[in-house]
Formats: sequence, C-alpha cells, structure tokens
Amino acid sequence: MEPLVEVGLDIKVNARQHEIPTLPVLEKTNAEPDIRILRIFPGINKSYVDCLLAQADGIVLQTYGNGNAPEEDWFSDALKSATDHGTIILNCTQVHRGSVRPIYEAGDWLMKAGVLSGYDITTEAALTKMLWVHKYIKDKETRIQMMKKSLCGEMTIIADPKQ
Repeated sequence: MEPLVEVGLDIKVNARQHEIPTLPVLEKTNAEPDIRILRIFPGINKSYVDCLLAQADGIVLQTYGNGNAPEEDWFSDALKSATDHGTIILNCTQVHRGSVRPIYEAGDWLMKAGVLSGYDITTEAALTKMLWVHKYIKDKETRIQMMKKSLCGEMTIIADPKQ
C-alpha cells in the first residue's frame, strides 16, 4: 500500500488507497479524559513513571526506535499494573520516520504488559485518537479495538509474521 501522502518537490495524495470507515454517531461523555504522554529517556526512574501512570485514562508511550523501552522489572510491572487497572497504553516511536514493529523480540514484553502497538502513528495523532476514543466510546474493550485499528489513515497496520 502506498503512503497517504508523498511530499517532495510536489505533493502527491494517495487518498483513494485508504479505506475511510464510517463511524457511528456517538454520544459525547461529560467526563474529560486524563490522557498523558510518557516519553522514555535514559535514566528514567520508577517514581517518575509511577507518577505519570497514576490514575491516567490513557498513556501515549514514546519508546526508542522500533518500540523498545527499558527492560527492567519495575518498568514492566508498572505498565502491566496500569493496563490491568484500565489504562490504555499506546506505544509510538520517538524517531521522526519510524514505526513500532511488534515483530521484534525486544518489544514483545510490552505487548505482554498490555501495551498496544501504534505502528507509525505520530505522537500528535496518537494523543488526538486517544482523547477522541475516551471521549466518545464508553466500553473499554471497544476503546481498545478502536485504538488497534486505523480509523482514518492515521497509522499503517503491519501484519505480525508470527501469527
């Protein structure tokens, strides 16, 4: 599949290549969702992570490269605890032109902790999508399913060759 837009000397839009789903008419909730960004950096510590994860509705997790993060027990335990308590965590990359690839073993533990792959979604799109899903979708499982798929071309889903 071609990218949605190619920018060079000219701008080429490939919009017809992407299926635009029809979304149901939704009733907005009155609650303001608490969505946060957790950016991984060298030396990140447990108290910082615990503070950001505490009582968040959703987390946009910015990891290294293809979706890698510190493989420390306290970090995986914190993420697993948050997802077990209903926080939706979406993994996106910090690199400018990259993608979270759930095909590498280094990022497998994140999926086991309940973290969703954001593939090539930008941080801004991830934040917007997370806010929208929490504002308009009441059921947690439906929220997760909406976060896993591209709603309007915001991310390119890559098939997992392990399946």
